[in-house]
Amino acid sequence: MNITIVEHGTFGLRLARALSGHHRVHLLRSQESTPDELPADIGPTVACGQTGERSTGLVVTDAISTAFIKADHVIFTPPVEYGGGHHRYNELLCEVILQDALTFNATASFALQTLVSPGFSDRLSHEFRLPRLVHAHMREPLPQDTYRHADRGQIVIGGPADAANAHAALLRQAFGDRFRSLQVQRPESEAVAVLAAQLDLSVPSAVRQTTVYARQHGLNARVLIECLGLLKPVSGSFAASSGATEPAPLGARTRLAF
Repeated sequence: MNITIVEHGTFGLRLARALSGHHRVHLLRSQESTPDELPADIGPTVACGQTGERSTGLVVTDAISTAFIKADHVIFTPPVEYGGGHHRYNELLCEVILQDALTFNATASFALQTLVSPGFSDRLSHEFRLPRLVHAHMREPLPQDTYRHADRGQIVIGGPADAANAHAALLRQAFGDRFRSLQVQRPESEAVAVLAAQLDLSVPSAVRQTTVYARQHGLNARVLIECLGLLKPVSGSFAASSGATEPAPLGARTRLAF
């Protein structure tokens, strides 16, 4: 598969490295980054994009056409530190680069894995006619003594079930099966990413702060609390409100088909 990772940051670089052993990965770097800023284990040949037509491997490029023209799946991963305030940098970047990507490739699938305001992905999906657009967030496991239950960490994905399953399978291929996968609505996934960046999830007040945030944005607080790993999952414990549904576990074995 041809995968393009945009505006890499720390997470995007980890993801690109992990997937490059299975797929051909293009890492589209920002204008501010240079090959000198890449880790030493990514050699200059790869950094210059001179890998020929191998079916797997990592190519670092700043050429938009090279990155997108053959892509099957595009993942936006702007660094979290760019997401201050209302995350306008990430949103503007995603919107502008998405326009460029569609100019060269109208058939690729897209995933946003960054901080954006709740509802942003829905707007992009409608505006650019991308019904299979997903937003994803990966949360590292909490300490085992937090809230007195073991936590595997979460892959929270908002979007249609088929696209969410496919992207979750890709993330599991990169990072293994130590994450529990949940499908939610796109605004809920976006809210989980924002709260995970802003809150200290190890303190009890995180539950109250999550509830307040959910009310402010018209989201289901129980869904957000579960996706953040703040409560031990209990079957049937999610209250449906604002059109939200219980997070659906994603299949552990899914064919990578975008």
